[in-house]
Amino acid sequence: MSSPLAKESEVISRKFPVAMEEALRDLDAAHAMALTSSERERADEALARILTSKPSASGATECRVPRRGRSRRGLVPAVLLTTAAATLAEAAGGGTAFASWTATPMPLSATERASVVTTYRDGKR
Repeated sequence: MSSPLAKESEVISRKFPVAMEEALRDLDAAHAMALTSSERERADEALARILTSKPSASGATECRVPRRGRSRRGLVPAVLLTTAAATLAEAAGGGTAFASWTATPMPLSATERASVVTTYRDGKR
């Protein structure tokens, strides 16, 4: 029982045998090379041996999946150091703002006002 994709591929290769061969050759990552008759024989024998061999007992090769514990172990100290640095900066007198701001306006004294008027009147901005 073949899949619909295999059937479609077979129909296309019957209709366009040369075009299909060229398209597949373009997609092949291996470089094309002409084999001698003895090399071709050895390759055919190796393929036949592989295809007739029984699969391994497990059915698949073993694949190790890395555990995530290492990356999390590295993340915990980084978070702790960042938290400690922020806490120490706040405790050393640094607030959350870089500047202070007063919500209520303060009037200027007469001498401050005269200085500002003179500075702006002379064009020194």
